[in-house]
Amino acid sequence: MYIKLNFTSDKKIHHIYRVVNEIINTPGIANVASLQSTATANSWWATLLTGFDANTSEIIRTGTGTTGLTSNTVSRFAKNGVGSTDDQHAWTLEFSHYDDNTKKYYIQFQNATDSAGVSTVRTANGLSSGTLSSANSFAITSVGTGTVSPGTAPTFNNSLASGSSGSIGSSTSGFSTVRTFFMYLSDNALVFCCTNGNTYNVGFGNSYGNSTGFTGPFIYSQYNRFDYTNTNATNITPLMFTNWGRGAGVGFGGIADWDRIDNTLHSTATGNFIPFRVFNLISAYPSTTASWPMILQPYVSWGIGTRYNEYTALTTVSGGSTSVLTTVAQGAAIFKTVHTRYPSSDLKTQTFGMLPISWRHSYYNNSGGDASTQGGWYLFNGDYYPGDEFSFGGKTYKILPTWSGYVDRVGIAIPKE
Repeated sequence: MYIKLNFTSDKKIHHIYRVVNEIINTPGIANVASLQSTATANSWWATLLTGFDANTSEIIRTGTGTTGLTSNTVSRFAKNGVGSTDDQHAWTLEFSHYDDNTKKYYIQFQNATDSAGVSTVRTANGLSSGTLSSANSFAITSVGTGTVSPGTAPTFNNSLASGSSGSIGSSTSGFSTVRTFFMYLSDNALVFCCTNGNTYNVGFGNSYGNSTGFTGPFIYSQYNRFDYTNTNATNITPLMFTNWGRGAGVGFGGIADWDRIDNTLHSTATGNFIPFRVFNLISAYPSTTASWPMILQPYVSWGIGTRYNEYTALTTVSGGSTSVLTTVAQGAAIFKTVHTRYPSSDLKTQTFGMLPISWRHSYYNNSGGDASTQGGWYLFNGDYYPGDEFSFGGKTYKILPTWSGYVDRVGIAIPKE
C-alpha cells in the first residue's frame, strides 16, 4: 500500500495515524475519492481531515505477493488513556514472519501522556494477553479531546520486547506541524516520512537536516535470513529497523550514513548515530562454554549487497598500493558525484543505482540478511529531486529523500502499490 496525504494546514502525527489505521482496515478505501466518500458517509471526526488536499494526495492499494498487504498485517489505533487533551495515542501494527505466519512481531507508535506532538516507538514479538485482532480501535467518529472511550491499547510481553521506547518526534521537531505524510506498507515492511511546516504539491520542500522541515524516513523491514542460527526455531525475529535513538525526528541518512565507519559495539551515546538495528540475534562468537546468548536490539553494520561499512565507508575508494601486498583495495558502493552512472544489466545503457540494503554483525559472526529483497524497498543512488518517480521491473517507484536531504544523491525508493 502506498499513501500520500497532503494537507494545507498543520496536522498532529497521531491524527494521521488514525486516518491510516482506518484506511488499512477498510479495503474499500482504495483511492483518495473513496477515502473522502467513506469519511463523509461514516461521519468521521472532522478534525482528522481538516485541510486535506485531495488533488495532491494519493492512495494506491494494488500490491500483491510479498509486497502486498493481506490479513497477516493487523492495525489498531487507541487513544492510550482518557486524558483531556488529544495527544495520547497508541498505533500498533502486527506483522507475521515471512517464513512462518504463526510468528508475529509488533511496532507501536505511542504517547501515554498529554505531551503535544510526541510519538515514541516500541517493538516486540509478543503481547501480554489476547490478540491484536480482538482489540478495538478508537472509534473514527470520536472526538479526540475529553474523557471518551479510548479503544484498547495492546501491552507487550516485557520479556519479548526489544528494549525501551525511543522518540521519533516531538512538539519541537515537526510532529505537531505535519503537512505531508508518505507511507509504504506491505506485509513485510513499513517505510514513512513527513514534510513539516509548509505545504508543497509534490510533498517535499528544500528544508532537510532539521526536523522542523522533514522527519524520517523511518524503516521497519523484514530481511532474508542468511545465518543457520537465524531461524524461527531459535526465536529470531527477522526485523531490521532505523535506530530510534539518533534524535527526535531523525531517520535514515541522519548524518550522511554512507560516509561513516561504524563500531557496532560502541557503548556510549555516540553509538546512537549508527543507522540500523535488528530485533535480535544469536551471538555466534566462539566460546569455551555451551552458552550462545540472544542479544536484543543490537546495532548492526549495514551495506549494499555484500559491501559493508564496518571496515571502510560505503563511499570510500581505496586503491591500495601496487608495492604493498597487504593494503586495502576496495571500490565505492555509493557515489556522490553528480552525473555518475551505473551500467545497465545488458551493458547497453547507463543508469542510476537501485541497490539492496543488507546488514551483518562481524563481531558476533552474523552474516545478517537482505532487507530490500524481502521488504520491496531499495536505496536509490543517482541524480534526483525528492518525489521523483521511475519505473523498473513493471513497477513505479517513488524516491524519498533521506533526513539530510538529496544533495548526496542518496534516497529510498518505495514501490507505489
